Amino acid sequence: MQQSLLDLHSRTLLATVALTVYRQMALNRQLDDEIKELVRDRMRAWRIRLEYYTTSAEAGERESAQIDAEEPLPNIPRKKDRR
Repeated sequence: MQQSLLDLHSRTLLATVALTVYRQMALNRQLDDEIKELVRDRMRAWRIRLEYYTTSAEAGERESAQIDAEEPLPNIPRKKDRR
């Protein structure tokens, strides 16, 4: 009788441990999925910012080049030429 109670208790304990481990693994998997999604969102946001700043910089360079082409820099004499 005592042996069967001990077996029942050990089986119950083993089942509880197994269930706890299973739940923890499922929770970790869920957290991993959520973390992956957050990382994907952050990477997407950074990619959008990078594209925005790259296109803004390229547009600024084109605009600057266009202004330089329209208005050449004044001919400023060097120190030797100023005499």
